[in-house]
Order: sequence, then C-alpha cells, then structure tokens
Amino acid sequence: MYGTDGNLIDSPFMTRIIFRDLAPVSEVERQLALHARDRLLDDAVEELPHLIDEASLALFGITQRDTFYWALPDPIRARYSRAEWEDQFDVLGHYSRDPNAQWAAFDLDLRCEEGGRLYCLEVFGRQLVCAIRGLHPQAVIAFAEGKRAEAA
Repeated sequence: MYGTDGNLIDSPFMTRIIFRDLAPVSEVERQLALHARDRLLDDAVEELPHLIDEASLALFGITQRDTFYWALPDPIRARYSRAEWEDQFDVLGHYSRDPNAQWAAFDLDLRCEEGGRLYCLEVFGRQLVCAIRGLHPQAVIAFAEGKRAEAA
C-alpha cells in the first residue's frame, strides 16, 4: 500500500519517527551541513548526489528526480496539470516558528538537534510529500515499517 495520511495517522503502533536519527538521513544531513559550511572535500561533493539518491531510494522508493512533472508516469500526468502537480509541494515552502508544525500530525520529527529545519528536507521534501499523500505510485515511507515493528 502507498503512503497516505491515514496510514501514518491511524496506525495504533506508530511512534514518533525522529527523521535525523535514520541512518541514511543522518549521513546525508552531515554531508549537507559540511557542504553548507564549505567544508566538504571535492571528492565528497562529487559523490553527494549519488549518496542523496541512494538514501532517497532507501527511504521513499523514489528520488527527487522522480517527482518532477516531466518524469512522472503517464497516468499521474493525466491527473494533474504541471501547476496542479507543483501545488502539491507548496507545503515545503511554508515556514513557521516551529519547523515541525506540519509534520507532527504524521508522527514525524523533521527538526535538527537544535530544533531548526534539517538541511536534507531540501533534497528529500518532495519525496516525503509524495509518500505521505500517496501521489506517486512508487513512493513509500519505507522507514515507517521498521518503527511499527519496533513498537509492536
């Protein structure tokens, strides 16, 4: 089953998922933080897109590229115009004092240790929205299954 609002909210076994504690997220977040401070070595900068794609596939079953309108499967493109599709991701541009306000309803904590916004939301946000809303047929919340098993 694809990730939907109901899958995450109604699950009796769901515990809050601390996104930064997931191994693929932690590694990407560390690399992006270094890159933001211009401390990432050139070889690592070249490998960063591959690391991000591998982590994205492990977490969501899709990459950011798969969320772009031109890359969508034909049945999905038939359902949405380009503008309607992009409107789905407006939530990623909404900022508030609590960067986790919109994600808490899904039992997700997408904050850094200091309580701010994670760097990796820039590279994983579209996939997360696709998985949560069931927008893309291949998008899943692969990391939620492990948390359900731990809670059982």
